[in-house]
Amino acid sequence: MRHLIYTLIAILIAIFTQSCVAVNVASNKVSEIKAKTVNNPHVLAKGTKFSNNKEQKKWSNSTGDSYFSANFAEFSGTAYMELTVSKPLILRVSHNINISSGTLKMILEDSKSNAVFSKSINGDSKESIQYQIPDSGTYYLKMTGNDTDGSYFCQWEEL
Repeated sequence: MRHLIYTLIAILIAIFTQSCVAVNVASNKVSEIKAKTVNNPHVLAKGTKFSNNKEQKKWSNSTGDSYFSANFAEFSGTAYMELTVSKPLILRVSHNINISSGTLKMILEDSKSNAVFSKSINGDSKESIQYQIPDSGTYYLKMTGNDTDGSYFCQWEEL
Protein backbone atom coordinates (compact mmCIF):
# COMPACT_ATOMS: atom_id res chain seq x y z
CA MET A 1 0.00 0.00 0.00
CA ARG A 2 2.82 2.39 0.87
CA HIS A 3 4.40 1.72 -2.54
CA LEU A 4 1.13 2.70 -4.27
CA ILE A 5 0.91 5.95 -2.31
CA TYR A 6 4.55 6.84 -3.14
CA THR A 7 3.93 6.05 -6.80
CA LEU A 8 0.82 8.26 -6.93
CA ILE A 9 2.68 11.12 -5.22
CA ALA A 10 5.52 10.84 -7.74
CA ILE A 11 3.08 10.87 -10.66
CA LEU A 12 1.37 13.99 -9.32
CA ILE A 13 4.74 15.71 -8.89
CA ALA A 14 5.63 14.79 -12.47
CA ILE A 15 2.38 16.22 -13.81
CA PHE A 16 2.95 19.54 -12.06
CA THR A 17 6.66 19.81 -12.91
CA GLN A 18 6.40 18.34 -16.44
CA SER A 19 9.10 15.83 -15.65
CA CYS A 20 9.30 12.19 -16.52
CA VAL A 21 8.55 9.72 -13.75
CA ALA A 22 9.49 6.12 -14.30
CA VAL A 23 8.56 3.29 -12.00
CA ASN A 24 11.18 0.57 -11.88
CA VAL A 25 8.96 -2.47 -12.12
CA ALA A 26 11.77 -4.92 -11.43
CA SER A 27 12.59 -3.54 -7.97
CA ASN A 28 9.46 -1.47 -7.21
CA LYS A 29 11.52 1.70 -6.66
CA VAL A 30 10.40 5.06 -8.00
CA SER A 31 13.01 7.13 -9.80
CA GLU A 32 12.61 10.54 -11.36
CA ILE A 33 14.44 11.80 -14.40
CA LYS A 34 13.64 15.37 -15.24
CA ALA A 35 13.07 16.09 -18.92
CA LYS A 36 14.80 19.21 -20.15
CA THR A 37 12.49 21.83 -21.65
CA VAL A 38 13.30 22.07 -25.35
CA ASN A 39 11.87 23.83 -28.39
CA ASN A 40 11.37 21.47 -31.34
CA PRO A 41 9.25 23.49 -33.80
CA HIS A 42 10.10 21.18 -36.72
CA VAL A 43 9.80 17.81 -34.94
CA LEU A 44 6.41 16.31 -34.03
CA ALA A 45 6.56 13.22 -31.81
CA LYS A 46 3.99 10.41 -31.54
CA GLY A 47 4.33 7.33 -29.34
CA THR A 48 5.16 5.12 -27.46
CA LYS A 49 4.18 2.43 -29.98
CA PHE A 50 5.06 -1.25 -30.22
CA SER A 51 5.92 -3.09 -33.43
CA ASN A 52 4.83 -6.52 -32.24
CA ASN A 53 1.71 -7.93 -30.67
CA LYS A 54 3.44 -9.41 -27.61
CA GLU A 55 2.06 -8.05 -24.37
CA GLN A 56 4.64 -6.32 -22.17
CA LYS A 57 3.68 -7.42 -18.64
CA LYS A 58 6.45 -5.79 -16.61
CA TRP A 59 6.56 -2.43 -18.37
CA SER A 60 5.96 1.19 -17.43
CA ASN A 61 6.67 4.19 -19.59
CA SER A 62 6.29 7.93 -19.97
CA THR A 63 6.33 10.12 -23.08
CA GLY A 64 6.36 13.81 -23.91
CA ASP A 65 6.89 16.12 -26.87
CA SER A 66 10.66 15.63 -26.68
CA TYR A 67 11.31 12.42 -24.72
CA PHE A 68 10.31 8.87 -23.98
CA SER A 69 11.33 6.55 -21.20
CA ALA A 70 10.54 3.14 -19.81
CA ASN A 71 11.35 0.72 -17.02
CA PHE A 72 10.97 -2.93 -17.84
CA ALA A 73 11.67 -6.53 -16.98
CA GLU A 74 11.64 -9.33 -19.53
CA PHE A 75 11.13 -6.82 -22.38
CA SER A 76 11.04 -8.53 -25.78
CA GLY A 77 10.11 -6.62 -28.91
CA THR A 78 10.41 -3.04 -30.13
CA ALA A 79 9.06 0.15 -28.58
CA TYR A 80 9.36 3.29 -30.66
CA MET A 81 8.54 6.95 -31.09
CA GLU A 82 7.49 8.29 -34.47
CA LEU A 83 9.20 11.63 -35.20
CA THR A 84 7.83 13.70 -38.09
CA VAL A 85 10.48 16.17 -39.22
CA SER A 86 9.28 19.10 -41.37
CA LYS A 87 12.68 20.24 -42.72
CA PRO A 88 16.34 19.14 -42.80
CA LEU A 89 17.98 19.78 -39.41
CA ILE A 90 20.47 18.59 -36.83
CA LEU A 91 18.91 16.48 -34.09
CA ARG A 92 20.68 15.88 -30.78
CA VAL A 93 19.59 12.64 -29.12
CA SER A 94 20.57 12.23 -25.45
CA HIS A 95 20.04 9.01 -23.58
CA ASN A 96 20.52 7.45 -20.17
CA ILE A 97 20.20 3.67 -20.43
CA ASN A 98 20.67 1.16 -17.61
CA ILE A 99 20.50 -2.53 -18.55
CA SER A 100 20.80 -5.14 -15.79
CA SER A 101 20.13 -8.20 -17.97
CA GLY A 102 20.18 -8.75 -21.72
CA THR A 103 20.84 -6.20 -24.46
CA LEU A 104 18.90 -3.14 -25.60
CA LYS A 105 19.39 -1.89 -29.15
CA MET A 106 18.72 1.80 -29.84
CA ILE A 107 18.05 2.64 -33.49
CA LEU A 108 17.18 5.86 -35.31
CA GLU A 109 15.89 5.07 -38.79
CA ASP A 110 14.16 6.85 -41.64
CA SER A 111 10.83 5.90 -43.23
CA LYS A 112 12.60 3.48 -45.61
CA SER A 113 14.12 1.55 -42.65
CA ASN A 114 17.61 2.97 -43.31
CA ALA A 115 19.50 3.26 -40.03
CA VAL A 116 20.74 6.78 -39.27
CA PHE A 117 22.21 5.39 -36.05
CA SER A 118 22.30 2.06 -34.24
CA LYS A 119 23.87 1.06 -30.92
CA SER A 120 23.62 -2.09 -28.76
CA ILE A 121 23.83 -1.58 -25.00
CA ASN A 122 24.28 -4.32 -22.41
CA GLY A 123 25.16 -2.25 -19.36
CA ASP A 124 24.96 1.47 -18.65
CA SER A 125 25.21 4.17 -21.31
CA LYS A 126 24.78 7.91 -21.02
CA GLU A 127 25.61 10.17 -23.95
CA SER A 128 24.41 12.82 -26.40
CA ILE A 129 24.89 12.37 -30.13
CA GLN A 130 24.08 14.78 -32.97
CA TYR A 131 22.61 13.50 -36.22
CA GLN A 132 22.18 15.26 -39.53
CA ILE A 133 18.60 14.71 -40.66
CA PRO A 134 18.96 15.36 -44.41
CA ASP A 135 15.31 15.33 -45.44
CA SER A 136 11.89 16.07 -44.04
CA GLY A 137 9.80 12.98 -43.37
CA THR A 138 9.06 10.38 -40.74
CA TYR A 139 11.82 8.92 -38.57
CA TYR A 140 11.60 6.25 -35.89
CA LEU A 141 13.53 6.17 -32.63
CA LYS A 142 13.40 2.51 -31.61
CA MET A 143 14.37 0.50 -28.56
CA THR A 144 14.56 -3.27 -29.15
CA GLY A 145 15.06 -5.90 -26.49
CA ASN A 146 15.01 -9.66 -26.13
CA ASP A 147 14.19 -10.70 -22.56
CA THR A 148 15.86 -7.48 -21.38
CA ASP A 149 15.68 -5.94 -17.89
CA GLY A 150 16.43 -2.27 -17.22
CA SER A 151 15.38 1.25 -18.08
CA TYR A 152 15.93 4.03 -20.58
CA PHE A 153 15.36 7.75 -20.83
CA CYS A 154 15.80 9.29 -24.26
CA GLN A 155 15.33 12.94 -25.26
CA TRP A 156 15.76 14.70 -28.61
CA GLU A 157 16.40 18.34 -29.36
CA GLU A 158 16.43 20.26 -32.61
CA LEU A 159 19.60 22.34 -33.02
